[in-house]
Amino acid sequence: MNVESNAHLVDGKYAIGDLVDLNHLRDIFERFTQATGFTIGFLDHPGLNILVATGWRDICTRFHRGCPASTEICTRSNIHLLDNLQRPQQLEIEPCDHGLVDCATPIIIKGIHIASLATGQLLLKKPDLRRFRKQAALYGYDEAQYLKALAEIPVVTEEQLRNVTAFLGSLALVITELGYTNLKIKEETASLEREIAERKRAEELRIRMEAQMLQVQKLESLGLLAGGIAHDFNNLLTGIQGNIDLALADAPASSPLRGHLDDIATAARQAADLCRQMLAYSGRGRFVSQAIDLRDLIAELGHMLDVSISKKVSLCYQLSESLPAIEADPTQIRQVIMNLIINASEAIGEGEGVITISVGAGDYDREALADMAVHGDMVAGRYVFLTVQDNGCGMDEETAGRVFDPFFTTKFTGRGLGLAAASGIVRGHKGGIKIESEPGKGTAFTVLLPAVDRAVDRLPAASGGDMLWRRTGTILLADDERIVRDIARKILERIGFRVLVAKDGAEVVKLFREADGKQGIPIDCVILDLTMPKKNGAEAFREIRAIRQDVPVILSSGFNEQEVVQRFAGVNFSGFLHKPYHVKELAEKVRAALGA
Repeated sequence: MNVESNAHLVDGKYAIGDLVDLNHLRDIFERFTQATGFTIGFLDHPGLNILVATGWRDICTRFHRGCPASTEICTRSNIHLLDNLQRPQQLEIEPCDHGLVDCATPIIIKGIHIASLATGQLLLKKPDLRRFRKQAALYGYDEAQYLKALAEIPVVTEEQLRNVTAFLGSLALVITELGYTNLKIKEETASLEREIAERKRAEELRIRMEAQMLQVQKLESLGLLAGGIAHDFNNLLTGIQGNIDLALADAPASSPLRGHLDDIATAARQAADLCRQMLAYSGRGRFVSQAIDLRDLIAELGHMLDVSISKKVSLCYQLSESLPAIEADPTQIRQVIMNLIINASEAIGEGEGVITISVGAGDYDREALADMAVHGDMVAGRYVFLTVQDNGCGMDEETAGRVFDPFFTTKFTGRGLGLAAASGIVRGHKGGIKIESEPGKGTAFTVLLPAVDRAVDRLPAASGGDMLWRRTGTILLADDERIVRDIARKILERIGFRVLVAKDGAEVVKLFREADGKQGIPIDCVILDLTMPKKNGAEAFREIRAIRQDVPVILSSGFNEQEVVQRFAGVNFSGFLHKPYHVKELAEKVRAALGA
């Protein structure tokens, strides 16, 4: 079909062949022709391609369209007839130049003329034989055969011709309209199916988003809980650790109390680790990062790993000889390693087993990273991997999908934070965790951490400080927890300082202003808790520095130093004490702040 544009297409896209089953239409027209003797032609518009032709007579097919010259006359006559069709239900009768009569009506859908139906090859009166003999001679027809074909042409009235053409046109129009309606129904059904599918996908996405939102809310809630615990719990631990340190300093080496004090100190450290673990799970912890070699951490943990697992379980190490550094907090990564090893040991149970620890590096694309069960802002690139594989009981898919949920455990009551904490730490380091497990065949946890192109940081060993140095002067100590004020005051007084204490931000500013006056005793150093009533540490800090710029100020908090540094960006404070702190840490920070 030759259509120059979509101007003759219904809805700008449908031709007659799209709306009508032409084979079905041909069957209907052939039966009508057999019953009535009327010839039928069905043509597209404006191409005038004959789509259906039934009952065409020999005088046309054999003679009039049998030679080029007479065929041209037939074509010109058809064009003239069909081009005049413009209105719905219009009927046009036109004698052709060969002496026969044709009648046509348009098929118009939604104002678009897309086809025409024609009947013809008929006579409205008895033929003039002289004319047809002349045509036979003009075009070289066999006269006898030509006149025989002419004798087969029925003679009908004009009314009959119009009625039959109108009927066939209406029939074709109804069939075409039904085809258009069916096509629109199919389209609407397909559109509805797509809409239903899209709604289903949207609903699935909504459910996933709600699940993710619930997880985020759980993280946020646990983060708030952990923040409150970090503040209150670390204040209590500061008092506990400080008093233990003082008691150990006073107790003779032979005292039987030292063993009990050491046990209390160990319990206090474990309590502090638990608090950090909850913060790590929330994913909000700030890490003290440095470039580290993962193999060094595993080597440092060697003895601790051996004593943490069952005696029937052996460790097998597969460590790459060449490994790029990772930017990470060593303490947090040690915790991840310990949690994975202990989890693997528990999966093996009471029997004999092997835990394989593999370390290496590789390049990971987005497709590979998509398999991570846990991930935090991961991008394609180079990663260092740590794989902890056991030959224990393994997990089914449902269990594997829940192992990182807080307090979920398949072991016994009281456990369930280890892997949850590990997931928070790895997310915070922009890494990921992949799980491969099968019931009865063991489990492999693979941790990916971004590799960095820099040398490993080799930090000097930390100084333990010196409790024996002495210094006179006045220190202003502010903390809203009595137990912290009491222990810090005892430590500072033992060094030799005079200590003024304040229980809130407003009081510390008042004491500092009075001490800085002409009748007061100048303050040599201020130790300032960040979370206090009336005025918080930041507000008190600004007012103190407004009174005197050169006074050393040591900030103290249960939150870590990096978070404090961010809050005090551009402000020069003299040191930071992370709660819970030991006696030597406090003494060393004061010593450094005073330049002693």
